[in-house]
Amino acid sequence: MRRSHALVVALASSISLVAGAAHAGDPASAQVLFNEARNQMKDGNFAKACPMLEESQRLDPGVGTQFNLADCYEHQGRTASSWALFLEVAATTKATGQSAREQAARARAAALAPHLSRLAIAVPTSHAEGLEVTRDRTVVAPALWGVAVPVDPGPHAVRVTAPGRKPWQSSVVIPADGTALALAVPELEPQSKAEAAEPTPPASATTSDTEPLATAPPATHESSASGGVGGQRIGALVAGGVGAVGLVVGSVAGIVALAKHDESDQGCSASNVCSASAGAARDSAIHAGNVSTGAFVVGLLAGAAGVVLWVTAPPTTPAASTSSASTASLGVVPVWWSAGGGVALTGGW
Repeated sequence: MRRSHALVVALASSISLVAGAAHAGDPASAQVLFNEARNQMKDGNFAKACPMLEESQRLDPGVGTQFNLADCYEHQGRTASSWALFLEVAATTKATGQSAREQAARARAAALAPHLSRLAIAVPTSHAEGLEVTRDRTVVAPALWGVAVPVDPGPHAVRVTAPGRKPWQSSVVIPADGTALALAVPELEPQSKAEAAEPTPPASATTSDTEPLATAPPATHESSASGGVGGQRIGALVAGGVGAVGLVVGSVAGIVALAKHDESDQGCSASNVCSASAGAARDSAIHAGNVSTGAFVVGLLAGAAGVVLWVTAPPTTPAASTSSASTASLGVVPVWWSAGGGVALTGGW
């Protein structure tokens, strides 16, 4: 019974995550920000343009926006961020068969590579157990300790902590001349008893400092029947409904992707050079294709889970009458999606 409920909750969570991502998109606002950022870049105002492109990418992700953001970072002197983003664009466009974009992005990344400044954070071999290194509040994985990693020129803060040890922190200014610097981390000093933090009680022990967790009473025969048999069949119905919604959404998103693709073709020449509006339409088509594919996958998985839950449910007992009433009042909340899907498209910027 618990496994069936967990499966339904997991499926519903997957649908909610995809739906939430769809609702978070705002293509109209993203396009306005993209256009304004391009105008700012033409005027040389990259400090204002880059945040606009970042927000545009958040609202409606697209490789065209990523490419322009990488270009903006490069003009700001953020060479490492620009280099990494160009490589990300190259990987994305390679996966979708956009060879012209891939080549352009790789060429820009290759041009930046010789000018990258790097920072290596050297940690002692006999370091304290549980040591954690952060650079600018981002955790540096142990595999990267001592490795010269490309970083943007400018100041960077490094902090090192370990249980029972005094934290250590330092700052280093990375020059913009493509050199590599190394920052040596010393052995952390032990904390005194007064400095050591008091142990935090386990999260599973209490819900607050004074309120212990309540223990669930043993289930009676009636509650077991209504929550087991009826609960599993309710889970099957919910999973089936989720599956149906996923298939419908996948179909609609696929149609939108094809329509956007056709719209982009009208603005592209025979040599695959596209206008700005056509490029935006093509990005929207790719986004629609990704959501369509995700919706179909979730729909098929949810439908299959519903069938399994229904077939494997034990025979209904008379004590399950309460769950029958609950089933009659159960409603399936529709999930609305924005366009997306897994369509591999090619096109100009």
